[in-house]
Amino acid sequence: MVNALSRSPPGMTVAEFLAWLRDRTGRKFQLVDGEVRVMSPARGRLQSTLARLIGNGLSAYCKIPSVREIAVVHSARVLVELLRRRPEGGGPEQTDNIGGSGPFSLESIAFSCPLSDIHARTHLGN
Repeated sequence: MVNALSRSPPGMTVAEFLAWLRDRTGRKFQLVDGEVRVMSPARGRLQSTLARLIGNGLSAYCKIPSVREIAVVHSARVLVELLRRRPEGGGPEQTDNIGGSGPFSLESIAFSCPLSDIHARTHLGN
């Protein structure tokens, strides 16, 4: 494992990391600020458990007829994933990704603001 990490170039870009990953099997790695780190099995399980719980929660909310929109606000980057119920009442078919300095709006409650306002008081704020 140390040998694999020692062969990773310092200050990797995401593209370099993805290319480097193609030659690795069996272990999980992550790229943090350009540095390759080995993920512990417990952390991988925790992340998959968290993803499953969030997915189950979203699925439950999507089944409530009065819920028209769901906004998932990311905390590690300026991004909101917006799920909107279809006009005929069915669950969302796709997610709208809103990033950068674009406008963010929830039509169901006539709310709108710049996306940067949502992250203004966080480490992602300007």
